[in-house]
Amino acid sequence: MAGKSVDLAATEVVRILIIEDHSLVREAIKAILCQRAGFVVIGEAETGKDGISMVKKLKPDVVLLDIELPDITGMQVARRILQSIAVKIIALTSQSDEVYLNQLSKLGVESYLTKECKPWELLEAITGAVDNQPYLTQEVAEQISMSYLNQMQNIPLMSLSQRELEIFIMISHGEKTAGIAKKLFLSPKTVNKHRLILLKKLGAKNDIALAKLALQYGIIK
Repeated sequence: MAGKSVDLAATEVVRILIIEDHSLVREAIKAILCQRAGFVVIGEAETGKDGISMVKKLKPDVVLLDIELPDITGMQVARRILQSIAVKIIALTSQSDEVYLNQLSKLGVESYLTKECKPWELLEAITGAVDNQPYLTQEVAEQISMSYLNQMQNIPLMSLSQRELEIFIMISHGEKTAGIAKKLFLSPKTVNKHRLILLKKLGAKNDIALAKLALQYGIIK
């Protein structure tokens, strides 16, 4: 779903909501935003579920979304937000990865920043978002360029659906079936069905093999 376009010249303030589980990161972001007149943080959330509720209640112009949250995945948060409200989402992550970017783009998330970005990049990303302009940091842009050079290597992972990728990531981080089912609101039977599909698509024998693939493709460190 495409978000609404906000003309900075026609609006008094840009209302921003931060969904990030690390308090130090939130404080750093707020300190940067205070440098820009017309930007105001209207809310903060430490979990995906709280973030979804706050977005629906406060209706911000821009959401800064950490895609590595403790309760549910950032991709799931983005999907549920964009299904219910037109808002611009800027994804924040500690790693630049074309697989994440590809899946987020399919959801309608057009701006993507690593947490190592410069303060001016964050400010430019928000300015671009309200003007309906996608924004990528130089690091992410370079990562995309490299992905074309390695396209043949990345085809198996790129072929995964959004749900399959979510489960693949969670399995790779050591999540058990029950935990995955709870976080994704699925039955254990459905999770195991997705696991079998993943093993077949990726040519892996077990969860350990999936984790090795995740390491190979930079999904986990």
